[in-house]
Amino acid sequence: VRGYLEALSDGILPPSKETLDMLGREILRLVRLVEDLHQLTQAEAARTNLARDRVAIAGLVAEVLDLSRAEFESRGITVDNSLGATLPEVSGDRDRLVQVLRNLTQNAWQHTPEGGVLRIAAVEAPGALRISFVNTGATIDEGELSHLFERFYRSDKSRSRETGGAGIGLAVVKELIEAHGGTVGAALDGDEIRFWFELPV
Repeated sequence: VRGYLEALSDGILPPSKETLDMLGREILRLVRLVEDLHQLTQAEAARTNLARDRVAIAGLVAEVLDLSRAEFESRGITVDNSLGATLPEVSGDRDRLVQVLRNLTQNAWQHTPEGGVLRIAAVEAPGALRISFVNTGATIDEGELSHLFERFYRSDKSRSRETGGAGIGLAVVKELIEAHGGTVGAALDGDEIRFWFELPV
């Protein structure tokens, strides 16, 4: 970006719509990267400054999905949210859990093909609640599952520079859930991929 701007400023490169559009796209990528890094820094700090309260996770999921409805509809993705209002509350920081849900929702929207399906379900266990985001169109290998929550990791096939961001979103999910004393994971089932997190209740 700096090289192009210097060339434009020095008159070496004539300004054109194509060049300016390209620079605009690159600047937006840089902005997103800075925002992702800020999000990761905040997630790391969450281990020492969580504002814990009783949180109805089903209500948070509904709120986040409502904000993302237009994005899913634009790609014809069906969202099946089966979380009921009778789910037990979890002990957590509401704002940090909203961030977790936003990241998982954004991940699903980016990597579910047009006309695909996203299913959100819950499983109750003694002292814990597991929430799963399952989307169709999985294009990764079994061996990649253990790396998906690593910071800056992007599968070449499903996390391109254009659509996959910097590979920080799932790392933030892991940091925030572990800060709450929970766990995260991913699993493949045919052409579906399941991302889940589990929190104490």
